[in-house]
Amino acid sequence: MILLFVWRSQGMFSTEGQLPPVYPGVQLVAGLFNNSLPELLAQQDAASPTGRLPDLTYLHVDCDLYAGAHWSSARLDYRGRH
Repeated sequence: MILLFVWRSQGMFSTEGQLPPVYPGVQLVAGLFNNSLPELLAQQDAASPTGRLPDLTYLHVDCDLYAGAHWSSARLDYRGRH
């Protein structure tokens, strides 16, 4: 087995503070989970004709630290329960 590590210079993957383009139906939200998620859920619930989004069937949380994933899943868990 050969492992190859290529070192990158600082800022090589920077988007200069801009969110990258994404596919239709995908929404990126900048910010910490505990600051951005409650506001995002409130906005989406208010925009729903029923006043509440349907229950989640799939959730992908991509973060660098366990604390962010744990915090998010704990707040979103009730949306996946029937």
